[in-house]
Amino acid sequence: MKQRFSFFPHLFFFALILFVTSCKMDDNDVTENYLGKKSFEYDAKIVADWYTHTLNLIKTTSGYTPPVASRNLGYIGVTLYEALRPGNTNYKTMSGQLTQFGNVPLPENNKEYYWPAVANSALARINTLMFPQPESKKKLFDSIQIIKNYFQIEHRKFGITEEVLVRSESFGEQIANAVYGWSTTDLIGHEGFRKNFPSSYIVPVGAGFWVPTGAQKIPLQPYWGMARAFVPSSIAESAPPLPIPFSTATTSDFYNQASTVYQTVKNVSPEQKTIALFWADGGGTVTPPGHSIAIAKQLIEERGERLDRAAEILMRVGIATADAFICCWKCKYVYNVMRPETYIKQNIDASWKPLIATPPFPEYTSGHSSQSGAAAYVLTRLFGENYAFTDKTNQGRKDIDGTPRSFNSFTDFAKEAALSRLYGGIHYPMGNQAGIISGQKIGAAHDRLNYQ
Repeated sequence: MKQRFSFFPHLFFFALILFVTSCKMDDNDVTENYLGKKSFEYDAKIVADWYTHTLNLIKTTSGYTPPVASRNLGYIGVTLYEALRPGNTNYKTMSGQLTQFGNVPLPENNKEYYWPAVANSALARINTLMFPQPESKKKLFDSIQIIKNYFQIEHRKFGITEEVLVRSESFGEQIANAVYGWSTTDLIGHEGFRKNFPSSYIVPVGAGFWVPTGAQKIPLQPYWGMARAFVPSSIAESAPPLPIPFSTATTSDFYNQASTVYQTVKNVSPEQKTIALFWADGGGTVTPPGHSIAIAKQLIEERGERLDRAAEILMRVGIATADAFICCWKCKYVYNVMRPETYIKQNIDASWKPLIATPPFPEYTSGHSSQSGAAAYVLTRLFGENYAFTDKTNQGRKDIDGTPRSFNSFTDFAKEAALSRLYGGIHYPMGNQAGIISGQKIGAAHDRLNYQ
């Protein structure tokens, strides 16, 4: 009897929670009505210009390694989407859909908003927050305010009242502050640029385990696999199969993996070398996730996408590549697979060198392949199968052959990005293949988000 009576108070308490929660949801489930033009009535030039600067910040600011860059792009994308979502109320908020993402501010009902001003203010604020200003880069970070001021001056030429502009700018800042506040509760990812190589990490030792191939003895972001994913359960759903068991036997599958890398680099063709360098996206570049965002931005500009649609595209690519990096980095430090350079020098040819410098972290799976698979999946969902495009991300670069590369589909670009790591000599075929499939699974997990 005591158990029965003790049960009912818990049941009552649970029912009370449900009641209060439902009331809270009802309070937020209001009919939204905002005056003035809708966000789809504006072009996306302001977004393209801001993202060009964001990619430049990634490229020129120390500490923004690929995992860190992917996270920044994810939160910046959510900020833009939530800031512009009320401009087209057919779109659904990500509040309650993304992991631990609570309610966000709403505009004042029955008031007019100028959505380009909202976007300008939101992107200026979130870039300032996500790229804290080191003194050595002061001029670069001052440019955030310069860009914001430029658009503020332009917007005031269009006959929009000061009241509407101030209201719009205020709302954009509110969204940026709310998203940034949410981002800080991810303790692993928050300010990741400060902790790329944590001294607390003890490198595991064992047969076939990763060992440093250069001066950097602590591997990059060993705890990143525990960062908070944007989409709940997406990491667990996207886990790749176990890597091929380590072996030094010349008849083993693992030896065959390493031999494939060895022979590929030894006989690399000029075209394969071009591909390897085109997709390298190493230090001083936009990074692999930035490359995917650059492709998305290019398509937005070429297609003349509207402001609301541009926000959706950039957020979806941003959060998918961010989750792909978390999943990939989790695998890297669960399996700690030795890099091809180490294996080949120990077991095949002591004088061998990869085409691209081996990065300081374990092999399995490939980050390039994972994020490319995720980006390709999302872009295919957005633009369709067999969408032909030309990637102009590296156009104008002098350190590599930056000639734009054309593809018949987004899947083709992901496959080439993955193969580039084999041509560069830094990944086994298994790391590339598993990475693409895992990235595609990340994209599929993101399909459950409700946008409209």
